[in-house]
Amino acid sequence: MVVRFRSLGLLLHALVVAVAARPPVSPSSALKLDVNTITGAFTISVGGNGWLSGDEYRVGAMSATNGDLRILGSSKSHGTDPLGPYTATTLDWVSNAMPGTTLYTTFREYEQDAGIIVFEQLFPQELNLKSLNKGSPLLAGTVFPGFSRKTGDRDLPCFAYHGVFPKLESCTVST
Repeated sequence: MVVRFRSLGLLLHALVVAVAARPPVSPSSALKLDVNTITGAFTISVGGNGWLSGDEYRVGAMSATNGDLRILGSSKSHGTDPLGPYTATTLDWVSNAMPGTTLYTTFREYEQDAGIIVFEQLFPQELNLKSLNKGSPLLAGTVFPGFSRKTGDRDLPCFAYHGVFPKLESCTVST
């Protein structure tokens, strides 16, 4: 059984609507993604200025930081989705708690729009999050993408959802 987060489809639908309504991205606001396929570390810059750094990968109580999740390999691929043609980098994660691949994490960059990066997580086998979450204080079953609160070259604006009934609030990366 393959488990996919349904939110990707909703996200893609929302992004298609947003992309259709916005002008092309200028070089000063283009996003640049760098992924280290050995460690999983990633950074995103805007117009050449550091903006976001990847932080933690988690499935239940397992994490990359404490060594429970490890990268087995990586691959590059090309495809097309409703947002257009993309280049994808996929990391294949394994764990001590489960045989085979536990998780695939994919980063998509779009050739026709440098203002979009899509993150996707795919679980090739069913997860029992009740048993995997033992000892984890997180309410979420997985974390990807996780972002560090340490800022890049400057503290750029962002937005976030907070609370049980989330609402969109402005912030900066460090807050």
